[in-house]
Amino acid sequence: MSGRLEDEQIIADESEITINDTVGFIFKYRKILLIGAMLGCLVSLGATYKFGQYKAEAILVNRSGSLGTADHAIDFFAWNKLKNQLPMLADRLAIESKSEYFGVLSSDLWWKKNVEPSYSFSKENSKDVMGVTKAMQDAESTKIINFTLTATGSSKKSALENLAVATDFMRSGSAYLALSELVTAYQIDSSNFKAGVEKNMVKAKIELGFLKQRLIDIKALKSMYSGGSVNNQVVDLKDSGAKYLPISTQLVAASQDVNKLKEDLLRLQSKEKQLATVRRFLSLANPVLNKNHDGLSALREVMEIESNLRKTAGSDSLDIIQKLNDIKYDLTVIQTTFNVELEQPRFVGVRSPKFVKNSIIGLLGGAGFALMVAILVHIWLRYRATVVSFD
Repeated sequence: MSGRLEDEQIIADESEITINDTVGFIFKYRKILLIGAMLGCLVSLGATYKFGQYKAEAILVNRSGSLGTADHAIDFFAWNKLKNQLPMLADRLAIESKSEYFGVLSSDLWWKKNVEPSYSFSKENSKDVMGVTKAMQDAESTKIINFTLTATGSSKKSALENLAVATDFMRSGSAYLALSELVTAYQIDSSNFKAGVEKNMVKAKIELGFLKQRLIDIKALKSMYSGGSVNNQVVDLKDSGAKYLPISTQLVAASQDVNKLKEDLLRLQSKEKQLATVRRFLSLANPVLNKNHDGLSALREVMEIESNLRKTAGSDSLDIIQKLNDIKYDLTVIQTTFNVELEQPRFVGVRSPKFVKNSIIGLLGGAGFALMVAILVHIWLRYRATVVSFD
């Protein structure tokens, strides 16, 4: 019985690992551990140097969001729409552009990961600011005051070049999308209004013919009964009450109807001239949008088209000038929103790959792997020793 207790005590003592055992183990396999740590560090540094990315960062101030005055201000809703449309536009430009980075910009994930909007009022602000009403919080929470863009590259130079492509495309691409949307709206309105104007003009001309004939008939009645006691009265057959009105009143009323219809026709003709101006503008603007996908550049060309149309219109064509003023206003809003209020990057910084952090991770990883190898070697040697002792 005492012999069994002594054997169990010996096994228990052998299973306990002391500090001396640990130090002895490390000292015994120090070469394996050192080589593993050094190899891990070198592999990590080499991979960082080969595949590590420099990260460039820029901040674009969005004054339209902070001021909230522009019709096309880039707020939460506008940005949600843009970040879905910009990748598709970048995919089109990837074919014709010299920069390969447009292939990266065509990814939806890039815009979600590399463009971070800063809102005028966030949930964190509500904890710090007291006395702000819920309505004001809701209004400010959709306004974007700036965008933080990041781009990566294999070198500092390429990271900055990619960042420049991204920031320029965000401004010009957004302008192109807004301009394209405006031109499309003009096309839809022009088609709808053209049919309506033509329909109303034909209807007004037919009605004017009837009114002119009615005026002639009333004048004939006045001449026919100019000497009788009822000469100044006629029956208005259109009135269900069969009211008796003086001929002079009927004559004035008919004349007013004719004049009103003539005025309506003049308005329709003015609208027809304006629609012709819009169609002329569209015929010149569409080719620009088809060949030039740089929004700010295309916008300048389209604004030049409007200016040339204004010169050929002449100062007497007020209805045409009015429509050109509307077009100019819409174009100016787009130019202001994406060229002036969405400013050029104010701050640009570049962060190099994390050589120190990655080397430490590689060092620890290599040491850990070497430790596992050393443990396996130690177990194998003890197993061999046990087998030899039994033999």
